[in-house]
Amino acid sequence: MNTLIPTTRLGGRIKVLEVWFDDWPDNVSGYDLVHYHQRSTPKFSWKSLYYYTLLIDIDFPPAELLAQMKGNNAQQIRRAQGKDQFRCHFQFPPSRAELDAFQAFYDADGGQEGGRLDRDNLELLAGAGALALSWVESAAGACLAWHAYVVHQGQQRGRCDLSRTIRAEAGDSEQRNLLGRANRALHFEDMAALRALGIRWYDFGGWYPGTDDPKRININKFKEGFGGRVVREFDCTEVLTLKGGIYLALRRLKWFFFDKDLFSQETRRRLRPTLGGPEALLEQPPPDPASWVLTTRCKACRERNPGACMDCRVPV
Repeated sequence: MNTLIPTTRLGGRIKVLEVWFDDWPDNVSGYDLVHYHQRSTPKFSWKSLYYYTLLIDIDFPPAELLAQMKGNNAQQIRRAQGKDQFRCHFQFPPSRAELDAFQAFYDADGGQEGGRLDRDNLELLAGAGALALSWVESAAGACLAWHAYVVHQGQQRGRCDLSRTIRAEAGDSEQRNLLGRANRALHFEDMAALRALGIRWYDFGGWYPGTDDPKRININKFKEGFGGRVVREFDCTEVLTLKGGIYLALRRLKWFFFDKDLFSQETRRRLRPTLGGPEALLEQPPPDPASWVLTTRCKACRERNPGACMDCRVPV
């Protein structure tokens, strides 16, 4: 399994190496850009972007995971497993037929709000042995939801990269609640399947740090119901060639003139170069590092390798 994934831009004219989590490329010759996703520390403090996500330690038996959940999450999952009779499936690696089925489901109804599936990106992840797919079916056999994961066995981490659920009929609260239970059950079964692969950290693939988008705040609440803790990580693009730098500059100009929302989102996530440290331009301040604690387990880890343990850098 490899999470150093070669990609291209502009029809192959710009060569990019995608690096996930804390992997480190041994050789970057021949590339124009290296994009680092969700590093635990910023590679370049003056041009890194914040990325918030919710991590759950899933190295527990299913009963203990349920006990750690908040609200009525555990109750809804038990109902989904019992009375609703949902059937959950998990494939690592997925077959070509399963990739096709996921794309057909994802692109139904015009791709919904998230747009159509980037099949090329999925193919790259699958080719690197870093892609898992899961789906849940009703008792009648109807497919209700799909998830796609970036799986990094070396770092014991699985990231929910894509998620799609069928649309509930407007005003049908019963169907909406049923789909919510189906999605919860699928996440829970995915955790068990990832744990069987040696994965310890379940990454929900993002957490909204703002206060002005009710839909995203509700998604946060859904994720937080599973427990876990919010962590702050870093994205960064390293420029290796002149044409790579020109490409990045032109892309940012394009966002400035034609996609103000995307431009402002990136600006809010950018670190303050004058401070050279983790200060975010976000709608709300990042968690106060003074509230962070060391567990008994990660104290020993920090002594061996400062900052290496996941527990050492997450807020209470």
